[in-house]
Amino acid sequence: MDIGQPKDFLTGMCMYLQSLRQQAPERLRTGPGFLGNVLVDPTAQIGENCTIGPNVTIGAGVVVEDGVRIKRCTVMKGARVRSHSWLESCIVGWSSSVGQWVRMENVTVLGEDVIVNDELYLNGANVLPHKSINESVPEPRIIM
Repeated sequence: MDIGQPKDFLTGMCMYLQSLRQQAPERLRTGPGFLGNVLVDPTAQIGENCTIGPNVTIGAGVVVEDGVRIKRCTVMKGARVRSHSWLESCIVGWSSSVGQWVRMENVTVLGEDVIVNDELYLNGANVLPHKSINESVPEPRIIM
């Protein structure tokens, strides 16, 4: 496994969360809307009617708005996921913003300070830092 590769990073994160489940389960978030292994920083804000997990880490200062679905993802410090977005197998970089009704999947990676506008679909996109995305990415590619 090479955790420098996004796919392997997500696999390693899943393994770490499983280890936490066995060794320190009190650190994982439980309750309505949380499925499986979910690690949430205490400073993160989670909206209503969200479903988070399994295998999700949410960093410090993250804001997840209402109705969001997140599974097998890492959302890094200071990021924002706006309402009714759907994320699976993604890495959301520091201070990035995911718009409303966005769907991201297939190991989509957002670098630092990326803005994804509302109602877009990203399928395996690798977005370099400080970019703004205003159109869907239906096939995996790098956005420079």
